Amino acid sequence: MVSGLTVLFTGVLLRREINMAPPIFLFISLYWSAVAGDILVADLDGAALDSLDGGVYRAWAIYYSWIALLVLAVGVKMGFGYRAVVVARMRRVKQYAQPDLRRAWAAYGATTIAAVALGLAARAVPSLAQPITAIAAVRLVALYILAHCLKRSPNGLALIAGVMLVEGAFGTISYIASFQIAFFTIIAALLVNDGGRSSARASDMLALTIAGAILVFFAVVWTAVKPQFRELIAVADMPASERLSWVLGQITEGRIDYGEAAKRLVERVSYTKFFALLLERQATGLAPDMHLWRDALTNVLMPRVFFPDKAILDDTAITTMLTGVKFGSNTSVSIGYVAEASADFGPLVMSAPLALLGFLWGRATRFFLTADVPMLVASAFVAAVWSALYKYESNSAKILGGFALTFLAMFVVSRLRSLLKILRIT
Repeated sequence: MVSGLTVLFTGVLLRREINMAPPIFLFISLYWSAVAGDILVADLDGAALDSLDGGVYRAWAIYYSWIALLVLAVGVKMGFGYRAVVVARMRRVKQYAQPDLRRAWAAYGATTIAAVALGLAARAVPSLAQPITAIAAVRLVALYILAHCLKRSPNGLALIAGVMLVEGAFGTISYIASFQIAFFTIIAALLVNDGGRSSARASDMLALTIAGAILVFFAVVWTAVKPQFRELIAVADMPASERLSWVLGQITEGRIDYGEAAKRLVERVSYTKFFALLLERQATGLAPDMHLWRDALTNVLMPRVFFPDKAILDDTAITTMLTGVKFGSNTSVSIGYVAEASADFGPLVMSAPLALLGFLWGRATRFFLTADVPMLVASAFVAAVWSALYKYESNSAKILGGFALTFLAMFVVSRLRSLLKILRIT
């Protein structure tokens, strides 16, 4: 009941902001899934919450996570400045022009190629990997604009499904799946209409339903094939075509137990276990003082390109010290920025830094929505920035660094008028 009331209250609190910036709705939904998933897992197993890892602290981890969500929402609302955004949009109401579809396709293709090249550059120059990856988020801007154009074009629904299938296929042939953010960007584009308010048309709802179904399908498939697929590519140098053929074979030959995979997916999405274990260790005085948010802020303010000797933050080591759980090698496990805020400030005082974080997110959203660019492009940049904020499990260094770098990268790109000229929407 608390779970349902929390998400309902958060949605009502941010209803105006969601109308202007649909990625906020996606953030609430994904955050809610990561926390409420534990309740579903317990129900599927016919067990009480306190029988899961963390015992009685599992429920408290959920309650504190709901408090954190509400605090973040209040911060976003304060930073957003709804009236300023409305005034800016009224001045630019005619700027929600539809770009040329052919050029939208060209921009999507060009930015996709650029993103692949930037990914290779990031591997070649590790000290610049984070800013390079942030710049590659411009691909999401082009993808957002393309999806928005397609839903108003003939056969647009089929083309959107086709784009998602291609994104999903290539996103499942690497060691770490990469299709999720692209899917979320497309869904964000489907949530708005040409006037910038929430979609209500039947065709839009159908498009959202199909997009959601494709997202769930690929998530379930990846959950099912991931263990064996990773073992396979770890010992064999398989080209992309063979990897894709192997994954398709698992689907077409009926080797996937979708029911079991769906349950494992819910268990994977659920993420309050480590928070509960931290609360348990805090109660017994075993949790160390680590100043994680201070270190995260220092890490953001000291770019590795200028400070090559900067210490590398080990997610897994931090999680082990806070929870006592040990993990195998070649594993990266974060405890999550909400849990880290609790570790640093306590489960109640953590509201202060989280509110400030939400304020910065809201202010960044307002910045793009009030910028002197066409509204469609402004919305696309907002979607790109929020793509760095969807993961409840991200630690404080990743959530702060990802947000700061993506915002700065999109700020620079938004000043390149050539992008608007390519899309013919100036």
